[in-house]
Amino acid sequence: VLIFADEAGVGPAAVAAIPQAPGTRVYVVNVGPRFARLGESHFVVNPANAGDYAALFDALGDAATALGHVVYAWTLTPEATTRDQVEAGLDVHFYGPLALARAMSLRDLEQPLAITFLTQGVAQVAGETAVAPLGATVSGPSRVMPRELPNLATRIVDIIVPTTAPQRESLTRVLAVELASAPTSAIV
Repeated sequence: VLIFADEAGVGPAAVAAIPQAPGTRVYVVNVGPRFARLGESHFVVNPANAGDYAALFDALGDAATALGHVVYAWTLTPEATTRDQVEAGLDVHFYGPLALARAMSLRDLEQPLAITFLTQGVAQVAGETAVAPLGATVSGPSRVMPRELPNLATRIVDIIVPTTAPQRESLTRVLAVELASAPTSAIV
């Protein structure tokens, strides 16, 4: 499992709650100024630098070809309000997933791979008026990636990041179940 970890820890908590097969490795990627390997399974990638994604897959080596699931939780960000935030948000929501797809296309991925993009406020569920347009840009790469990489399945799981501990625990359980299942629809 490769997780692009959000600052709030929603994605990593959900991945940690999934029962893993013996020998399954979890690799964590945080946002940073440039690619770095912080440990055997901990990396930093600059979402604005496509070369960092290639460096990540180079560092993963043979483990990259055996990945079964990528959880891209960097898209759990607040909606941008300034021009600089919009540009940085596009790096995370649109260009980052494209760079990820490019890095994966340069590897011989041996098995089916699922990518789950976690978003906040992208889909209207109960008649909300505020939909996050920046967050919705991930839907482009999410739809194109399986067409370019045939063994790849993608989905977007839209949530509301909880504000209380009980809500966080409940969301962690629900997300763990969703992440453990095979993608069956494009948006959940």
